[in-house]
Amino acid sequence: MAWWRWTKSDMVGQRTMELVRMEAEEFLRGSFLEKAPLVAVSAKNWSRTWRTEKALTDAAADSSAKECSAILPAAIDRAFAMKGFGSVVTGTLISEALARR
Repeated sequence: MAWWRWTKSDMVGQRTMELVRMEAEEFLRGSFLEKAPLVAVSAKNWSRTWRTEKALTDAAADSSAKECSAILPAAIDRAFAMKGFGSVVTGTLISEALARR
């Protein structure tokens, strides 16, 4: 079996795609991802990858820049990878205090 066969959007019909989209919308309802675009991509023919690129570009354009002029002095205590989360870094503040603005 070719590697692209594992892409489910290539393996299901339109009716199943609609059902999965409805389930995803229901699952995300009320979360910060509620209005995020859902993009089905075909790894078989790459025909829909431009939609993913456009969705990411639009999301980046719509987001506001975060204030990052202040440097927070902290020592890195440990760094590790956690399955399902990615890289995790923990540290200890050297000076400075954190306050919610």
